[in-house]
Amino acid sequence: MIVGSFLNDTKTNFIAGKSKYLVVEGCEYRRSFLNLSPKILVILNIDADHLDYYNDLDDIKSAFAELTAKLPKDGILLSDFSVIHLPAGFKLKIPGRHNLENAKAALAVARALQIPEKRALKSLFEFSGTWRRFEYRGKEKNGALVYDDYGHHPTAIEATLQGAREFFPTQKIVVVFQPHLYSRTKDHLKGFGKCFARADVVILLPIYPAREQDLGDINSEMVMEAIKKNGKPAYFIKTFAEAAKKSTELAGVGDVIITMGAGETNKVGDILVSE
Repeated sequence: MIVGSFLNDTKTNFIAGKSKYLVVEGCEYRRSFLNLSPKILVILNIDADHLDYYNDLDDIKSAFAELTAKLPKDGILLSDFSVIHLPAGFKLKIPGRHNLENAKAALAVARALQIPEKRALKSLFEFSGTWRRFEYRGKEKNGALVYDDYGHHPTAIEATLQGAREFFPTQKIVVVFQPHLYSRTKDHLKGFGKCFARADVVILLPIYPAREQDLGDINSEMVMEAIKKNGKPAYFIKTFAEAAKKSTELAGVGDVIITMGAGETNKVGDILVSE
């Protein structure tokens, strides 16, 4: 098994089992998943991301179509895992409707491979999540709970915050967000303005450039203003230390601080839980 993050249960993203099956989490960036030749293909969602490589959403869909075309005649394609009804007692350790949909996809694969449902459900109910996916880091000095999440696209951020709000319906949720890539921030500026609706306040760090150069046409202050236009308090803070300090000022005992982004925003969490 090869996945894109470290599993909390095993502390690794690779497991060499004894079965004849190889489970791989593929990525559409640069069409890298076309290097795979799946027998069973699960498509969880298709969204307008990696637009520094793809032309538009239609271009992304074409890559998924290429991947689907690689299935053999006896291959299996699984998609659309909307959760309409849950049986009594179905409860995961990890929050969010998106994780319920992921669980439904895993059950569908287990059924296709004729894995007993009782065994599949036991594995799902015991699964404790992955590194940097709503990962609990500990408490900061004032008693707020600190979580870290890798979400860096508006759709992923909205899904994470929906799950967080289900877990913490009355607590104040403070998000420390570091936008990832200038191109993504510019392409989804409107989406970033809206996706924090379930948070109470947002702290913005400077954009994490990764592989890109700053062309001067987008910055975190613009994201802050987009969030404010949608009725949420937002602040721009330049350093991890200052962001950690501001989050402790905003969150009280039992409240929730979520560090979010694909860059280095987890360093804010490091500061918070070490003080």
